[in-house]
Amino acid sequence: PRSIWLIPLIREQPSAARAAINTTARIGRSTLQNVPAATEYVVLSAISFVVPLISAISESDGRVGELLRKCGINHKIIIEALKNGEFVVYYQPKFHLESKRFISSEGLVRWNSPKYGLLPPGRFIAKAEAAGLIHDIDMYVFQKVCEDLNDFKKRGKRIIPVSVNFSLYEFYSPNFVDDIIKIIDSNHIAHSLIEIEITETTSQSNPFLSISIMKKLKEQGIKVLMDDFGVGFSNFNNLRKMPIDSLKIDKSFIDDIVTDSKTKEIVKFLISLAKINGLEAIAEGVDNAQQVEILRKAKLDTIQGYYYSKPLSKKDYEAFLIENEFEKKGGK
Repeated sequence: PRSIWLIPLIREQPSAARAAINTTARIGRSTLQNVPAATEYVVLSAISFVVPLISAISESDGRVGELLRKCGINHKIIIEALKNGEFVVYYQPKFHLESKRFISSEGLVRWNSPKYGLLPPGRFIAKAEAAGLIHDIDMYVFQKVCEDLNDFKKRGKRIIPVSVNFSLYEFYSPNFVDDIIKIIDSNHIAHSLIEIEITETTSQSNPFLSISIMKKLKEQGIKVLMDDFGVGFSNFNNLRKMPIDSLKIDKSFIDDIVTDSKTKEIVKFLISLAKINGLEAIAEGVDNAQQVEILRKAKLDTIQGYYYSKPLSKKDYEAFLIENEFEKKGGK
């Protein structure tokens, strides 16, 4: 194909402002049928991928080297961290209020850096995105989650589904569904043990395409969760059309439900909205008993937060699922 001539150019390492730049490229092809203005649709879809990065670069006067230095990014360190297995997965269990059981968890990446210690994703994810390495981290984390589930299965440990976040760029990549199915199957675990979390922003970046991807995931027996709901410009009409299974109410709402009556009513409305659409309602960032009681009275389904458990290492997570005080005491 004609695209072959691009490979030698891509392999070259360009530089800007005396800083070497790591370049990668992914090429895909899609066929659209019965779509109005198909050409314009494809172009707009492609633009949705590059606009965030173009915006970031423009903020530093178009000088990529300066952007990398301002962000403190050293792509070589991140690449080495991936090679050395420094990225680890922590698991935060989710508690189901009606059954009084932990029914699932979320896999959260941490960077166990020999130099900086254990770093939360907020310290490196944006930097990895700017350096073009988010694909590698996304797939590395997903692989680790599947390996851990397979390990639990082999050793006869308790297993509950794990949800994994994917970036906008990864979710809309041409082979996204095929890639994750291959990883799941290569680890010999049930598709139902994996749940995919995407943000409301990701789902609305390209509603037509995101619905198609979600349907493919659900056909494979994989649940889809909408993360950070209510933070962006929520389109309730689009929500009705989205083939998702759960809504995750953002922590920013939960923080104020005890002290702010308006916020409490908004959260009640979001829970009702989930119920009307036949979706599980999950609250993120629940930290105290007062919040739990308000959410229980509002008929929330599931809680994720420090009140029930902080994110746990694989070893601690395994022990927690075997024995924990909340399941012993019936959720109290």
